[in-house]
Amino acid sequence: MHIQGISATISKETLGRFLKGTKFPEGVTLVDTVLADRTVILVLRMTSYFGIPVRVRLELDSFEGSRIIFKATPPMKFPVTDVLEISQPNGPEATSHNRYTLAEMDLVKLSKGIINAATIKDLSISRNGVFLQVEGIQTDPHRLLAPFQSLSTNHK
Repeated sequence: MHIQGISATISKETLGRFLKGTKFPEGVTLVDTVLADRTVILVLRMTSYFGIPVRVRLELDSFEGSRIIFKATPPMKFPVTDVLEISQPNGPEATSHNRYTLAEMDLVKLSKGIINAATIKDLSISRNGVFLQVEGIQTDPHRLLAPFQSLSTNHK
């Protein structure tokens, strides 16, 4: 199935709920999400920092194909399972000298098999939310429509 294009606006509240449901590594808890121009700020409580809240700034760097690249400050060493893939510095000494690490979000991977291909045409982040425009979406119609099939059987 081919979808020519779709655009979506995700409110800061919806994004916050989505991120609250994200699986973080053990010892890491999401406390709050703040949006700014081109930036998502995650307030995390980490046991490795004695439970003191840490603000992780994800600044939009670029997007290409289905991938979104953020600069993560301070440099991070752990992946946020199924959402962000964090590029690892070459060693512990590199982390202390780097000003940021790159964090990648891939819409195809994030869809968990529903989307096979997609091209991001526009992406903006503001205090109010995220605007995303995607074209050339290739999807398996059975996987895409499966959640809706259960709705139709419940409302006969």
